[in-house]
Amino acid sequence: MGVASSNFSVTSNALLIAQGLLGLMAILLLVKKHAIGRYKSLTAILILLLIPGAVCGVVMPAVTHLYPSYPRSVFYAYYFYSYWSLTAAQTILMFIFCCGIMVRSLLLLPGLQRDSIRACIWAGSLICVYSAATAAYAHLVSARLLVATISLIQMQLAAVSLCVILFVFVYMRRLGFERHSSLAWFNLGLLFSVLGIYAPLIWSHSPNGYVWCVIVQNLAICIQLGCWIVALALPEAVPQGLRLSSDSFPLVWE
Repeated sequence: MGVASSNFSVTSNALLIAQGLLGLMAILLLVKKHAIGRYKSLTAILILLLIPGAVCGVVMPAVTHLYPSYPRSVFYAYYFYSYWSLTAAQTILMFIFCCGIMVRSLLLLPGLQRDSIRACIWAGSLICVYSAATAAYAHLVSARLLVATISLIQMQLAAVSLCVILFVFVYMRRLGFERHSSLAWFNLGLLFSVLGIYAPLIWSHSPNGYVWCVIVQNLAICIQLGCWIVALALPEAVPQGLRLSSDSFPLVWE
C-alpha cells in the first residue's frame, strides 16, 4: 500500500511538473508569434496551468521544510480554496476559449457568428445561475456549497463545450478549414480537456477511482497542452472558402 501510494505521488507530481513545462512552452510560442492579444483567454489558461506545477514542485516542499511544525490543517485550507478558485477560473476561461474557436470557425458566416456569440453568453450565464441555485437549494454550507457549485458549472459547461467541439469537427472542412490546421489542433486539445473533466464519472465506482481520476485528468491536460503547442507552431488558420450545400444547416441559418 505504501509503495502504491508513493508511486501515485511520484506520477502525479511528475505530470504536474510536465504540465508546467508544456504550459511555459506554449506561452513562449505565443510571445514569439506576438499572438497574446489574439489569444487572451488561452494565455490566461496557460498561466493558471503553471500554478499547480509550481506549487507542488517548489512552494509546498519549501514551506514544509521551513515550517515543519505548522498545522497541516492550515496548509490544507489554503490548498483547498486555492484549488477550487483555480478550477472555477479555468472552467470559465476554457468555455470562453472554446466558444472563441467556434466563432473563429464561422468567419465566413458573420450572421451565424453573431448568433453563436449571443448563444454562448446566454448558455454560460444560465448555467452559472442554475448551478449556484441548485447547490444553494440543497442547503449545503461553506466548503460543500463551493465544491457543489463549481462542480456543477464545470460539468455543464463541459457538456456545452463538447457540443461546440463536435460542431467544429463536423463542419470544419465545409467552413473552409483543413483538418490539419491550427484550428483543428486547438479543437482537439479542447476535446481532451472535456474528457479530463468527465474522468471522475468513469472511474468513480472503481476501488482505485481517485488515483485513476487524478492520473487521467493530469495526463489529459498534458495531451491538451501538446495539441495546443502544435497549433501554435502552425501558421494561423485562414478559411479557404465555403464548401457548404445550399440546404446545409449553417447556410440555412445564415
